[in-house]
Amino acid sequence: AKESRRGTYPRFLLGEASYWTVIGTDSDKEEALISEDGAIEVGPRLFSIEPVLTDRAEVLTWAHARTTQSLRGSEALVRREHKSCALTVSAKPLRVNNTPWLIATYTLEALQDVPDKSCSLRLLPRPIQVNPSYQFLSNPGGAGSIQEVGALADRTRIVTRRTHRDIFSSPSPATRAASPFQRGDEFFELGVVTSTLGVGQSVSDSTGLASGCLAYRVHALRAGETFEVLLAIPLRDGDYDLPVPAAQLRAW
Repeated sequence: AKESRRGTYPRFLLGEASYWTVIGTDSDKEEALISEDGAIEVGPRLFSIEPVLTDRAEVLTWAHARTTQSLRGSEALVRREHKSCALTVSAKPLRVNNTPWLIATYTLEALQDVPDKSCSLRLLPRPIQVNPSYQFLSNPGGAGSIQEVGALADRTRIVTRRTHRDIFSSPSPATRAASPFQRGDEFFELGVVTSTLGVGQSVSDSTGLASGCLAYRVHALRAGETFEVLLAIPLRDGDYDLPVPAAQLRAW
């Protein structure tokens, strides 16, 4: 991690302190975590989702941003401000039909005019916890687990060593991809995402260190306009369908 470009890995893998907060309701045992830099862990010792922006010149990570944190009711927000745009990550718990869900919203705001298709948002499921390796939060922190990334018709399925989590997205990603550990950090490189997955396809990694990518094209934005992606993830083991159509996630 220390030999990679700064921002490719979380702070704690660089020997720095990393702060986080819990996302959940008082009555639920199942909780998520969000880091000070906007990565979201979907369950203890599972995996986290790291947001990354790309423009025509570079890949923009937490290391390239001025970051602030805030609360809005039960919603935790992390704002990462770059030169031409800002990304706000929000995470909140929701309980539906006795099932706890995580609702994550990624709002890209243009701080100046953004030409068509010059920018993209990548949401990266990675086998890394938000809970840092130097802490013990009921479980050891640090490494997570992703053994398989699968592209289903209406969701992306992340299989870990002991369970799975389904990621529902609105809008649907333009591209879904997955990479085994030996392919390195390819989703932090500029250019078209390779290793793409069609519906019904998956990538496995017996080491439990696979990574995924949900990539979204951002069309032209004028200064002040926004582009938004919502994710809904059940926080309990098992198979669940969205209680509402994906297009209605904003109202949900």
